[in-house]
Amino acid sequence: MATDTESAAGAPELRHVTVLNALGADIVAGVLPVGTAVKLEELQARYGASRGLVRECMRILEGVGMLRSQRGTGVTVLPEGSWNEYDPNVIRWKLEGPRRSAQLQILTELRLGLEPVAARLAALRTTQSEKDELRDVLALLRVNGVAGRRSRHLECDLHFHELILRGAHNPMYSMMVPIVQEVLRSRRQFDSISHNEVLAAIERHERVGNAVIAGDEQEAEAAMHALLGEVRSSISTVAKSDR
Repeated sequence: MATDTESAAGAPELRHVTVLNALGADIVAGVLPVGTAVKLEELQARYGASRGLVRECMRILEGVGMLRSQRGTGVTVLPEGSWNEYDPNVIRWKLEGPRRSAQLQILTELRLGLEPVAARLAALRTTQSEKDELRDVLALLRVNGVAGRRSRHLECDLHFHELILRGAHNPMYSMMVPIVQEVLRSRRQFDSISHNEVLAAIERHERVGNAVIAGDEQEAEAAMHALLGEVRSSISTVAKSDR
């Protein structure tokens, strides 16, 4: 049981995340339109937050190009072209926003150009201990997927794609892990994925993982391309139904 001191210590961090997410989501959704100049006091009132907390959130959003703060004019909302599209927060807010389908398509196209090559490199460079870990993750992916334990299955899915990207032993690929994981979380949260689709996806993941473990770089690349091709097809179908 948490003590009063522990609860008090955790509350500011939770409040900070809540306000940051609310402000970021409002910018993405156009609730705070581009060019809007907002005073610090107005943001305090809007989100019911202290001056210091709002300032910290503003600093973070300035860092990803969503806001610009100027003395005398307050805070100005910047156009989307200035945003850091690779920031996990920006990605999450856009995936939760009104143009979610379009954002999913954009990110899936990015993954198609990235993860098949990462799988090929992983087949060449993954260490024995990493192969053992990948083998364990594949086993858990199947067990939890078959049993319908969706949250645990998602954890295994996140771990699987992290192992592939990090297994390429290229720091640029490793930096893409948070982006891919945000996409995976979003699809599981918002998209309706049947149990049969989960089982089929498990087989596609196993094809990739087994090729990496076997050191078959051509098969690893082809299998990952097939996996993501199916994802792209599924997303396109959902996008059409949303129109």
